[in-house]
Amino acid sequence: MILGRSSGPSRGASSSGFTIAEVLVVLLIMSGLLVSMTQVLASARDTRDRIRNLNENQLAGPAILDLVEQDLRGLMTFSMRPSKMLRVEKHEIGGEAADRIDLVTSTNSKLFEIGESRAVRADFNEVGYCLRERPDDSTFRELYRREDFGVDEDPFMGGRYTFLHDRVVSFQVNVYDEDGPDAEPLEGWNTETEPQNKLPLRIEILLEVELSERLLDPKQLRDSGKRRIEYKRIYRFGDFQLTAFDIEPVPKVPNVFPPSEEGDGSTNDGLDLATDDLFNGSGGPGGNGQVDVQLDGNGANPFGGGNGNTNTDFGSFTDLLQGAAGGGGGG
Repeated sequence: MILGRSSGPSRGASSSGFTIAEVLVVLLIMSGLLVSMTQVLASARDTRDRIRNLNENQLAGPAILDLVEQDLRGLMTFSMRPSKMLRVEKHEIGGEAADRIDLVTSTNSKLFEIGESRAVRADFNEVGYCLRERPDDSTFRELYRREDFGVDEDPFMGGRYTFLHDRVVSFQVNVYDEDGPDAEPLEGWNTETEPQNKLPLRIEILLEVELSERLLDPKQLRDSGKRRIEYKRIYRFGDFQLTAFDIEPVPKVPNVFPPSEEGDGSTNDGLDLATDDLFNGSGGPGGNGQVDVQLDGNGANPFGGGNGNTNTDFGSFTDLLQGAAGGGGGG
């Protein structure tokens, strides 16, 4: 045995490391993982865009039309001139319909008015809907809702504007004064040149919007017809609104007769709570529509003190109600 000699590595032995085949296998696995992750992310993005498209289709347009219909349902007809309740004007911006509608409504105001100690809302307001061209993109229009706190002498002007949508293609308001599918829309309503003394039978609103490009897939981008969506709403005024112009209710103030100075109980001192034309009737059988509330004070002031008796005579009140319901009578 020979000491002091060590055995070295044998010739031809390979050094440690990965072979080319092993590296290619790893790269193939990583590529498969990256492709799978990309597909998952693309699918998630497509799902997000579809949800946004669905929300914009089913929420934005119908929500705006619901707001317009709510204001039309609350149209104020009491103690208002017909020419100051509703106005529709026909306009165009860039060749597309950009109509405007203004009205006085009884819906509560959407905006607050700061008072002395608190913020308040109005029960009656002036509202309107109109378009304006987008400053950054002339292809689209912006839709705004106008609201003025309370009602003044010019209900179609003034107020504050609230932004509703920024990708509106057209906003068309058609007014009809007759029923039927063949009825032709009018050129506005209650314009300065053609004032009206009534309400139209129905209003048709057409709202066209375009979806945002970032929310569309390549197929939708190629098909421009799917990018624009038109919403339609038809509102027909109810009978209670249409007949308000025929009835025209007016508050009635009773006539107050001055008391007699030296009453002897034979005069009709007191209040005349009804007149011949209060209910558009002439009284029922045996009556002429008159009701006298007589305060018999036996010579004393009927509105002051005294020791007299107070007698209220409603003998003809039944006749008055019968005359109002039955169309009148003679007596």
